[in-house]
Amino acid sequence: MREWFDRWILANWGTKAMAIGLSLLLWIYLYEESTDSGTFPAAFLPRLENRSELSHILFLDTNGDPLGETISVKVTGPKGDLRGLSKKGIRCEPVIDKDRFNRDMGNFTRDLRLDDLNLPETLMVDFGSLSRIRVEYVRFKVADFDLPTPSVVGTPISGFEVGDVTIRPSPVPLRFPADHRPEVIRIKPVSVENRASSFNVKAELIRDGLDPEVSLEVRPIVEVTLVPQKANFQADVPLHLSGPPSITSRLELLTTMIKVTVVGPENVIQAIRDDASNLLYAFVVVQIPEAQLEAEKQFPLTQIHCVIRESRYAGEVQIIPMSDIRNPDNREVIVKVMK
Repeated sequence: MREWFDRWILANWGTKAMAIGLSLLLWIYLYEESTDSGTFPAAFLPRLENRSELSHILFLDTNGDPLGETISVKVTGPKGDLRGLSKKGIRCEPVIDKDRFNRDMGNFTRDLRLDDLNLPETLMVDFGSLSRIRVEYVRFKVADFDLPTPSVVGTPISGFEVGDVTIRPSPVPLRFPADHRPEVIRIKPVSVENRASSFNVKAELIRDGLDPEVSLEVRPIVEVTLVPQKANFQADVPLHLSGPPSITSRLELLTTMIKVTVVGPENVIQAIRDDASNLLYAFVVVQIPEAQLEAEKQFPLTQIHCVIRESRYAGEVQIIPMSDIRNPDNREVIVKVMK
């Protein structure tokens, strides 16, 4: 027994140990290279060349169910490669060509391939129901819209009022989803509370009823002009004839006084009111052919004016002749041809 042990076990023990080691390495290699399969999660990260042009995009499987951030794929290959997948993770990054989005809204299909995954070519992939995905999309559109003049809220400081409100530019380009074109665009009111001078602010859309993705491509400016607060007064002013003396000398005004309203800054109005009889001059223009001047015949005249004799006040006030007659079309006086 001793001889057998020495001869078969101890003799050439180094060679025997090497053979055992090589056998173990060969077994490990063959095990690692043997084929296996498994189902793995993969992060679904589609790459879009024109994402900023899309309002909405949805990826669906062959059953019509939306895809989430993670999909499952069946991978077949060497056991060693499969074991490494659990550590580094799988990413599915299909590139979606921008030329596929050739309408305002629509859908198309895209086949998933092995090269969409960050996997070596030694592996095979079965996408199952995800082998072909459907892409549904809605693009953004841009169109010009007229902007309404916003209203004002609040009250300026004492002595001032709103003279004018304008918005520039208008129309402006508006960006909106192709399936939600706005019907009406409204601008937020502008506050003039405690303002003492003209100002401008950036216009803001009223979002009620608008798709959240509607946006202005150009930000318009609202300009608010404040002016000194206007006052007014009324006065009865003598009416005169204006025309060729050869004609006016033969006419008699049946209306000799008219009521005028003067509107302007309070300090100017006060100065005019104090001397209205000297500062205000009312007249009616006569354009009657001399051949028609028959005795006792009457003519209506409509070109009635009132001016202020002081040039320093001329540009600061508005004068409305015959202001007691609301409809300007009805403002007229009658002249009669004298005997």
